[in-house]
Amino acid sequence: MIGILPDLPCRPDSSLKFSGRKVLLAGKRNTTKASFTKRGSEPICGSPPSGGDAHSPANGCGWGVFVVKLSVNDLHVQGVKGENIMLPIGDDDSARRTVPLVTYALIVLNVLFFFVELSGGNAFIDKWAFVPSRFMDNPAADFLTLFTSMFMHAGWVHLGGNMLYLWIFGDNVEDRFGHMNFTIFYLLCGLAATFAQLAFSIGSNVPNLGASGAIAGVLGAYILMFPQQQVKVLIGRIVTPVSALIVIGGWIVLQFFSGFASIADTADTGGVAYMAHIGGFIAGFVLTFVFRGNTRARLTG
Repeated sequence: MIGILPDLPCRPDSSLKFSGRKVLLAGKRNTTKASFTKRGSEPICGSPPSGGDAHSPANGCGWGVFVVKLSVNDLHVQGVKGENIMLPIGDDDSARRTVPLVTYALIVLNVLFFFVELSGGNAFIDKWAFVPSRFMDNPAADFLTLFTSMFMHAGWVHLGGNMLYLWIFGDNVEDRFGHMNFTIFYLLCGLAATFAQLAFSIGSNVPNLGASGAIAGVLGAYILMFPQQQVKVLIGRIVTPVSALIVIGGWIVLQFFSGFASIADTADTGGVAYMAHIGGFIAGFVLTFVFRGNTRARLTG
């Protein structure tokens, strides 16, 4: 789960009004690549000076307009002039044998849930996001938030980024697992991600939300079954094929390095929930040995 809405005027998306609430989302914000131009009236976070705090108004936050790329991969915040980013946009589905009904259904459910979230505002988020301390106080009463938080997003870009990754990687995994197994697999990965984050933030009052934990599990399955699959990646204006081993492998390595370096800060102040990424990915990797069944002889890579 990724990102943060700090107690400052900086915010990644104005679709939801969080009133300065700290929120753990699914993905990652790379503030070191942020920039801004002084145009318009939306507060943004710019590049912090050396040693500065990216969320401090005096160190990089200003007035301007910006674009946020949110996904289970690195989240890049960029100014209106833009910069080159590496964005997966598709893969080879030629070997797929079935229609990925569950993947499509999950995307539709996430979109519909987001509309409900928009109409409910802060009250909806407070009730249905996963809050570690509240769950530990009364697990039975808060049980449903283990699932509802998987379908909540902080804005249109956050939703779109996560659904893009689910659309690219989910169909291939579903094809190998089967519809029912993939449904169970996806939910188990989401639960594993939530509990992995909970283990490092038991007393935290910061709401957790986002689909990246479950989608990280899908990536764990994908890299195991399709390591040499070519993923179409957009770099600037150029589309180039890159192996899944590099695209996904590089991402999980970053999660491990960043995760253990930020455990204390994330639990109390919000930020990138790296442990959810790691937990979901490991769960997906391990569960693949169970759910892929007799398809091993047909695996590629």
